[in-house]
Amino acid sequence: MEFRQSEHVKGIFYNNLITLFLNSYKKYCYILALLLYGFSAQAQGLLFVDLTAFQRNDLDQTSSLPENDLLPKATLFYSDNFDNIKVLAEFVANDKKSHFGRVKIGWLLATDSLIWLGRSHNPASYWRDQYHHGGWLQPTISRPAIAEFETPGGITPAHITGLMYEGGSAVNHREGVAYYISAGYGSSLNEDGLDVPDLVESNRGVHDSSFAFKLAYHFDSFSGGNETGLYSSFNHIPNEMQAPDEIEQFLYGAYINWDFEDIIITSEINKIESTAINQTTHSQSMGYFTNIYVMADYNLTGSWNIYTRIEDTSDDNSNIYVSSFPRFISKRTMLGSRYSLTKNQSIKFELEESERFSGDSYRQISFQWSLVYP
Repeated sequence: MEFRQSEHVKGIFYNNLITLFLNSYKKYCYILALLLYGFSAQAQGLLFVDLTAFQRNDLDQTSSLPENDLLPKATLFYSDNFDNIKVLAEFVANDKKSHFGRVKIGWLLATDSLIWLGRSHNPASYWRDQYHHGGWLQPTISRPAIAEFETPGGITPAHITGLMYEGGSAVNHREGVAYYISAGYGSSLNEDGLDVPDLVESNRGVHDSSFAFKLAYHFDSFSGGNETGLYSSFNHIPNEMQAPDEIEQFLYGAYINWDFEDIIITSEINKIESTAINQTTHSQSMGYFTNIYVMADYNLTGSWNIYTRIEDTSDDNSNIYVSSFPRFISKRTMLGSRYSLTKNQSIKFELEESERFSGDSYRQISFQWSLVYP
């Protein structure tokens, strides 16, 4: 199967790239000015750039997916320490929606205790909390569908604006118990799916509240090593479309990430229960579903890796909540390879067979070049 470099595809790429920077360059300049002001020796500023190409085959005639796609994305990350004060900001620019992925200020209460104020990633996920934004950070091109962010079609709130408490080895990166507790407001549901919660919003209350926690054990003294844990999230999701008025969602899950020398196994299992809340009628169950993925990442040489991931969802066909997300990939089998060109550049190639909740199934070839600077 060959990727067709047609004039139409090239046109899509150039249009996306131009749109991305025309819509975002003013924001970048403003953000850079703020972040570089008072730049200290402890500060860390990183720019992630991703260019991803897709070729899809065997699409249904009614499918809304294009056969070819080229997606540029840039992520600007900044963090700094001022004695016991920490600041962190992450701005994501793409052709869909440019926004702050994270922006928060933290107070180090003790060597193993830290509290954040601002927008954070919902800690009830291993993949999302480990790799954040930027293709260079994660071992694959695609994210597990259950760990996807809101804008690309995620089905659970991925951001919380409010307070987050980190304790134990989550702060000092040592081996031992780590715990995360967050409370704030999360996403609402509209015709495009879930949205990213605003940084500042006066009309907030219990109807869009979000609570989450994660309890983990790190077997190693560095992030991304051997780790296992449990997590849960309780979300009130206002519905901006038609009934129900609100969705009450309860998510709980477990994960393990283990390095067997040359091969790393990562797996998560999630169960999501949803209840429809109406002001005029009684609450009604929308059903529940279970999602699991298992991934194996094998190091061939110092620069080459091959990997595979299987994702599966059960009890989703009759789930009323998931029916609001026809793009959700309920099943996927994927095989890929990653090559480190330099210490700050990588290329990835993936083959996958996927099925969306809508019933639309297809085969896809993906290629990605990713960069981190400096």
